[in-house]
Amino acid sequence: MTILQSVRCLNTAELVPAVPLVTIVEHQRRDHMCGNTGIEVKPGQTVKCQPRAYFLLHISQAVLVESEAECEVGKRTLYVKVGSSGQQIAIGVLSADKFPQVQLDLRFEQNFELSHTCKTASVFFSGYEVYESRY
Repeated sequence: MTILQSVRCLNTAELVPAVPLVTIVEHQRRDHMCGNTGIEVKPGQTVKCQPRAYFLLHISQAVLVESEAECEVGKRTLYVKVGSSGQQIAIGVLSADKFPQVQLDLRFEQNFELSHTCKTASVFFSGYEVYESRY
């Protein structure tokens, strides 16, 4: 695949001269390197996540979302459970009035579950997929 063809794939109006520098495989990998993703974990629920084959799922942020009417006083703990170990690991703490979001740097290549202790509000986790080149 040429650069000209890859630019057309990206829906860019500007045309670049056709120089065979980028292969189709490299172009597809680059498309998946920044595949943003997000998930809502509702109160009392556990969400199971499964990264795609040959990809790592990177969780980069968690945000507590609640209205003033639902606002609970105190801290809410975020948990992750990886694989079939059965053990929950605390990954962060959120508070509606002091710290409603937390930056994370978690990478998963196997199944995991997300949960939290808030009784009235959802927590949104966001991140992205990264192609794992070692495969």
